Amino acid sequence: MESTNKVQGMIQDNPDIADKRVRDLEKILEISRELTSSLRLDPLLKKIVQTASEITGCEGASILLIDQDTNELKFTITTVLNSEILNDKHVPLEGSIAGEIYNTGKPLVVYDVQSDPRFYKEIDHLLGFKTVSLIGVPLKIKSKTTGVLETVNKKSRSKFTHSDLNILLALASQASIAIENARLYEKILRHADSLEDKVKQRISELEERNQELTAYDRTVAHDLKNPLTVILGFSKILEMDYKSMPDNEIQEKLATISELGEKILSIIDELLFLSGIRDKEVELEFLDMDKIVKSAISSLSLIIDQYNAQIKYPDKWPIAMGHAPWVEDVWVNYISNAIKYGGNPPCIELGADEDIDGKILFWVKDNGAGIDLNQKEQLFKNYIKSGKNKEKGHGLGLTIVRRIVEKLGGQVSVTSSPGHGSIFSFMLTGYKVND
Repeated sequence: MESTNKVQGMIQDNPDIADKRVRDLEKILEISRELTSSLRLDPLLKKIVQTASEITGCEGASILLIDQDTNELKFTITTVLNSEILNDKHVPLEGSIAGEIYNTGKPLVVYDVQSDPRFYKEIDHLLGFKTVSLIGVPLKIKSKTTGVLETVNKKSRSKFTHSDLNILLALASQASIAIENARLYEKILRHADSLEDKVKQRISELEERNQELTAYDRTVAHDLKNPLTVILGFSKILEMDYKSMPDNEIQEKLATISELGEKILSIIDELLFLSGIRDKEVELEFLDMDKIVKSAISSLSLIIDQYNAQIKYPDKWPIAMGHAPWVEDVWVNYISNAIKYGGNPPCIELGADEDIDGKILFWVKDNGAGIDLNQKEQLFKNYIKSGKNKEKGHGLGLTIVRRIVEKLGGQVSVTSSPGHGSIFSFMLTGYKVND
């Protein structure tokens, strides 16, 4: 019972914190919708700094964007009083906290700014303001840092927390895409007459990035908010009634809280992985597909046993080019979906086909109910779920698969019809071995 008592104590201490986290997530969701719908840069920046101030409870927030002409950070907007003084004010990349965040691409929390040798004091002098503490996070598009979002001085004079940092990082992730969208849109307007082809390409990029923001909305609203709501509800029940509650009921509720917590962490990990694929560049290598497939199957041993699944695969595989950890993730997603949506028991076959153009089509065939045409068209779109048991969901996993394979220069596809199972495939560049 000692461990149970400790958990109960944590639940009693933290409901207000959990409530605030949910409100913060809802705020990020709200601004994400607004950012998705706006391509005007100035109102966009104003909304971002206002939201940053609100969710961290600070005295002021600022955005500094890189000036390509001077290679310095430029104050673009701030909520600190007398902010007009900072119009187009530059901050050096060397000898400033913001500069270090930009150069390293990593966030910083500084609790005693005045004693920090990196502090660029001229800004405080201009504003007649004293910066005591700050959080700064990079604004990134792919692997490129384009600016810095800063919040300064907790209003309560308490310290910034790890939660403040995490929520500001979440806001910065959405803000970076929105700022880039607005910049691209403005550039399109300036050059539309003479660059018709590039305009079409940029518009396509805007649509894709806006789809990502919308997908993020749905994930926060449903996949994260729903389990958080249950966790909070059970926490309240335990807080009020645990003294009169039977031990087995307490254990059941704590087990549910733990299970949902793991689910939330898994969703967050998938979102971070999905975001990281866009930013990361990898060198293509020769793939030992036999080793990769066996490792993927081994990692799925629990679900294979649970469903009594049968998996067949060839002794030899053609040689393809790719990035082994990513390709293993593709197999894991395809095989796990084939198990969940396969027959009873699932009978799954893996294979590969080479074509005359040096491409290799790797595939996973199941004996499930199949997929109708409308579902097939939606499968690889961002975060779309499919199938009668929507709680299992294809969406996030198949979005990751598509992003991985396209990043490796390949394509994904599915062949299926109701009642005849499905074949999910991905194509990579092959390597022809001389005889």
